[in-house]
Amino acid sequence: MRLTRIVASAMAAFVMAGALATMTSSPAAAQPQPPYPPQPPVLTLSESAVAIGEEVTLFGRFYGPNETVDIVFTPQAAAAGAVERTTVRQENGTTVAMVPVAYPSGPPPALVAVTNAQGEFQITFDADWKGTWLITATGRESGLSASVVLTVVPRQLPVTGSSLGRQLGVGAGLLLLGVVLVLLTVVRRRRGGMRAGTA
Repeated sequence: MRLTRIVASAMAAFVMAGALATMTSSPAAAQPQPPYPPQPPVLTLSESAVAIGEEVTLFGRFYGPNETVDIVFTPQAAAAGAVERTTVRQENGTTVAMVPVAYPSGPPPALVAVTNAQGEFQITFDADWKGTWLITATGRESGLSASVVLTVVPRQLPVTGSSLGRQLGVGAGLLLLGVVLVLLTVVRRRRGGMRAGTA
C-alpha cells in the first residue's frame, strides 16, 4: 500500500514537471526572438547624384514598426574652387560653353514618413535645390537615426556664342562680297567713261 502511494506520487510529480516544461517552452518556440544587438537603421537613395528638378526616392529600413520618421536636409560645404561652367563637344566636333540654369535657392522643406510593420519606409520628392545635402531620418518613438548624402547639380544650357560667331562670319563674308561687287561696278563705269571720251 505504501509502495503504491510512493509510485503514484512519483508519477504525479513527473506528469506535473512535464506539463510545466511544456507550458514554459511553447511560447518561446512560437515567437522568434529579434537579433541582438538590434540592427541600426539604414538609409539609401534611388540615385545619389541627380540634376535639379529630378525625382529622388529615399528608402529607410530597421526603424520602429509603424513609426513616424522626421527627415531633414542639411547643406554641405561645396568643394573649393568648384566651377559650374563647363564645355560640351557637339556632334560636328566643335565645343560649346555651358552655363547653369537659374533656380530659386534655399533649403528644402522637412519631410515626414511613416514606417510599415517591418520598420521600413520610402518617400519620393523632387530635388529642386542644387548643392550637396546630408539627409537625416530620425524615428520619433525609437530615436533611431541614419543619414545619407544627396548631390543635386544644375541643369546645363548651351551658350549661343558659337552659333553667333558662325552668323558673324557669314555676315562678314557677304559684306566683303558686296564691297567687291561695288568696286567692280565702279571700275566698269570708269572704263566705259574713258572709252566714250576717247571716241
